[in-house]
Amino acid sequence: MSESQNVDTRCWYAIYTKRLREHYADVKLLQLGFETFLPLAGTRRRGRFHIRPLFPCYLFARFDAARWLYTVNHLEGIQKVISFNDKPVPVDPLIIQTLRDRTAAKGYLESDRALAPGDQVRIRGTLFDGLEGRIEAVRPRDRVIILLQTIFRRARMEIDADVLELIERHTPRLR
Repeated sequence: MSESQNVDTRCWYAIYTKRLREHYADVKLLQLGFETFLPLAGTRRRGRFHIRPLFPCYLFARFDAARWLYTVNHLEGIQKVISFNDKPVPVDPLIIQTLRDRTAAKGYLESDRALAPGDQVRIRGTLFDGLEGRIEAVRPRDRVIILLQTIFRRARMEIDADVLELIERHTPRLR
């Protein structure tokens, strides 16, 4: 047996699935004998707990692209293997392992979205990116009211909890 036959040519690839078909595509890939990973996240929405894909419309699979790329790209439920210049882009195995480690305890990544009054937060991904404030109230439908301290005055803002990053949890003082 030559050395080239012992080399594992399988790599991890990100696979773009059809909308809401991540689990279906995962099953199809498993049926072909591929190692797959569909990272999940637990979130609370409108008072209910849901487990959904961490990356909607994406999952990861480990396979030999030279041999299986055409088959994977044409599986039911799959749009395409993520590529650049028509070449599939491998995903660093360390990324897969890190995600697996973070989801191992419960089978999904726990969201730290359980924000509470008094928590110090930072706004991310909006016009107000980087501004910090303290949560005053948590409203229905994942909305919160935060108190921002600007240069000139304090201002209240109602905003989606999804765009807030927790900086520090409020710990009530005992009297």
